[in-house]
Amino acid sequence: MWWKDLREAPLADFGAFGDTDTPGSLRADDLRAIHNPKWREKVYRTFRNTPYDFNVYVYNAPEGIAPVGRGYGFVGDPIKVNDLKNIGKYVGIQPLSVIRQLIGKDPPNAEDSITVVLVENEGADRVALTPWILAHRVVHAMLYSAQSDPVRGMQPGQNLQISVHVQNIFKLFSTMFNDIEKSFDQSAHHKHKFMNLEGTSERINEFAKLIATFRSGRMGKLSNPGEFIVESITQYLVIGKVTFQRPILDDEHRTPPLDPTIDTELLAMAREKFTDKDRFVTTALQQKYRIKNPPRKPDLNRESYTAFNQQGQAVAAFGPDRVEKYRDQGYRIQRSPPPTPQAIARYNRFAKRVSELENLYDTWQADGMLQPPRQTNTDRLDQRLDRYEQQFNDEIAALLKSCVGKALVL
Repeated sequence: MWWKDLREAPLADFGAFGDTDTPGSLRADDLRAIHNPKWREKVYRTFRNTPYDFNVYVYNAPEGIAPVGRGYGFVGDPIKVNDLKNIGKYVGIQPLSVIRQLIGKDPPNAEDSITVVLVENEGADRVALTPWILAHRVVHAMLYSAQSDPVRGMQPGQNLQISVHVQNIFKLFSTMFNDIEKSFDQSAHHKHKFMNLEGTSERINEFAKLIATFRSGRMGKLSNPGEFIVESITQYLVIGKVTFQRPILDDEHRTPPLDPTIDTELLAMAREKFTDKDRFVTTALQQKYRIKNPPRKPDLNRESYTAFNQQGQAVAAFGPDRVEKYRDQGYRIQRSPPPTPQAIARYNRFAKRVSELENLYDTWQADGMLQPPRQTNTDRLDQRLDRYEQQFNDEIAALLKSCVGKALVL
């Protein structure tokens, strides 16, 4: 079954294979979903924000047996895939020959895409194959391609580069959890929520209610700490980024944002030079408006003369009272032309800019804005979450890049 008419990159190819009518490794409600045109449309929309092309295939193994096992060092052996005790014998990276056995062709542009074949939909809390769960299962396929046992080392189906990025994401989450949870423990608004919790999972769920923006996190329904990471990566696939909530820590709330009409670059300069208005104006002219040589003020009422030497070079400009002095010294004297309209307009624009900066400085000083605002605990939490959010997005992007050109099975 192919749905090329629904194609919308970056889900470059999508299809269902195997016995798509009789429950096997997929259940009856999963099969009903993949036959539903609206479900298929939602699947394509689900992957439209990912930065890489995906080839995603669903394979329903008759009687739960699919040719993906790694028996005796060979791949492509029949194995029961809807039995979780066998999962380590087939999940992870598979050669294209196995993918070809499942779908009957090579995935298009496989070297520049992430190819995933889902051969079952099992789990501790088994749920229907919604588009979000489909993306969730794709993420699990990536994580199963990472080294899971440092003692045994890299196993078949696992990749070192993927392992490094997965480990980085888990370390980042651990750092964020330990850091941010301390702020909740010290917050009058939140410390009571963590006081009587026992076990890491309960604390992770309470943490997720305050931080996560994906549904299972907000509802506190994460089965283990790793599910926070899986759901975060799923969110990245679906909306193109990971986002965190910004909870209020205490009665101080957060500092109100600046009026959007305020030029924050100029305000930063004014705060840095808040004891010297002239320095602020000079700095703003040079750094903000790139005016390093201010024009001279034209004098419309004063006669001006220029003295030239024998080589025709101008040596001095002066008023009428010094004409005789330079003439007696042998210089050729020439009256300077009056200021041009362009020169006058250029100076007037400059003078207006200076006046605007001086008035702006005086207004900010009168309003008490030149002293940097005192940060609240919530402000500081916002800044840390901004940093963690960016780091999560960067690490997940690196993980996806490491999966490009690989075929994964779950």
